[in-house]
Amino acid sequence: MILKKLLFIVSVGSSVLSVFAAESTDPGTRLPNYKTELRRVYPDASKIEEYSFVPAQWGGISLMGLIGRLVGERAATPFETINTRRYLYRAYKDENVLGVTHGSSTLSGTGPIDLFVYYNPDSSVRDVRIDRAPTNVVEQLSEGGYLKQFINRPAQDFTVTIGRRGRVTDWGDFSRQARRPKDKALAQYFDRIVRSMRFNAAFVEVAYFIGQHPQTAEQSAQLQ
Repeated sequence: MILKKLLFIVSVGSSVLSVFAAESTDPGTRLPNYKTELRRVYPDASKIEEYSFVPAQWGGISLMGLIGRLVGERAATPFETINTRRYLYRAYKDENVLGVTHGSSTLSGTGPIDLFVYYNPDSSVRDVRIDRAPTNVVEQLSEGGYLKQFINRPAQDFTVTIGRRGRVTDWGDFSRQARRPKDKALAQYFDRIVRSMRFNAAFVEVAYFIGQHPQTAEQSAQLQ
């Protein structure tokens, strides 16, 4: 199914220019102990599957070009390139998909931060997990309710709309409505995590949920 959806993206047109085309040897953001972790989030799962691919070899610049349009800006880290390995996880109950998970990474002042986002079948966010960030930062973001703002929002809330002149005309519902920490240092971590969330949501929209939102691809094609 993922292959079919990726092939659909390729059909949008090879003329799409990727803003994520820098070289990278990054192995990607892989979920540790993914079977145990996904069964924690999807307790009814009877089967867990992991898929991985390199966009340069599967979807190419058409895939990354559309993701770039949904993010609305150039790659913010070396973890978002066309040569970075991507991982998708699916949880099933019998043959029914319970959810999809994807990991993305960003850079902070203390080093890389990994963000794993667990989606429901309707693309809404079920849960998030943050790895490699300072423990006190994660605790403050959790206790302050900042991470809860991601929950139950559809992936489209984190993506942007680009007009015919190539400018962002709408930064999305989350950007308009999100509450940022007042503490400057904590706000910087929050902003980096939000940026990673925007890439994560855009990637999953294109690589998996595009079948449920075909108008996204159609709008992108009209902007060529």
